[in-house]
Amino acid sequence: MMAKAFIGGLLGVALGLTLFLAACGSGGGEELTKADFVRKGNAICGKWQQERAKRVGEVSTRFKPPYTSHEKETAILFLLRPYETTIEELKELSPPSGQEKEVGAMIKAMEKGVGRMHANPTAAVNSIKTFQDSNRKAEANGLKECTV
Repeated sequence: MMAKAFIGGLLGVALGLTLFLAACGSGGGEELTKADFVRKGNAICGKWQQERAKRVGEVSTRFKPPYTSHEKETAILFLLRPYETTIEELKELSPPSGQEKEVGAMIKAMEKGVGRMHANPTAAVNSIKTFQDSNRKAEANGLKECTV
């Protein structure tokens, strides 16, 4: 039961990371329509979700209960890495005209969630607030695949 709760918490973190990444659409490049931005952003986050699922399997194989604090922290940060990459990819997308401010705020919220995870991984994984703001902002921008 404890293993399921831990893995469930890790999945939540992974999903949060996805959302945070989706929020990172402040980059340059050609201006995208809203539909193109949503499609490309969700595709980027979809790749992150696939990598997250793969890594969750690796964590389940590598660590067995009872988990030490070090194992928990290692697993959380291992699951976080692809999300950070996703954020960088999302930053490369140009937000639709008129939505620069909203997309920038979404990216900042995602980065803030990642910062919380690095500062205190085990506490942040148990807090619904870690990615709550970035999830809300990602959904508002149509990036439903990017919520944690």
